[in-house]
Amino acid sequence: MRKIGLVFGFMLISCTVGPDFERKDVYQDTQIAQSLKLTGKDLKIDKAWYEEFHDENLNVLIRSALGSNPKLLTSLERLKQARTNVKIARAEYLPKLNGTAGYDYMKPSENIGLAADTNYFSLGFDANWEIDIWGAGRRLNEKTEAEFLGAYYNLQNIRGNVSNSFGIDGNHCTY
Repeated sequence: MRKIGLVFGFMLISCTVGPDFERKDVYQDTQIAQSLKLTGKDLKIDKAWYEEFHDENLNVLIRSALGSNPKLLTSLERLKQARTNVKIARAEYLPKLNGTAGYDYMKPSENIGLAADTNYFSLGFDANWEIDIWGAGRRLNEKTEAEFLGAYYNLQNIRGNVSNSFGIDGNHCTY
């Protein structure tokens, strides 16, 4: 029993051996910028940085690479699909209309007696609207909007900037 107590005491003492933990200083971006005497305009990189070299061959090559990049094109298609999914999810809140029409013509065989032609017309109309009591439509809407933002940021990550033809600027995006 004494040996167990001695081993336990040694283990307890060994846990406290060594210097105390000291947290390293963490510098904020603003502190680093102030120490380097950087201004806000110095930190911005132009989206067309390659044009600063005034080399037309480089400009053409980079535009061609951006235009035919398979990852970029795939990401752009995913953004379009996500935007369409948002519109479909929002349509769940609208009333649904359904209309049907039909025409049927029957002419019995002349071998069974009377040969009377029959014209049959049908017309139908349905309208329904479901109130989102339990929030399933809202959750679907939130999900599709989150998927759209994910596709947007993925495209932004690949390219660095996104065309405004999608209703997107640097800070917010529209569906």
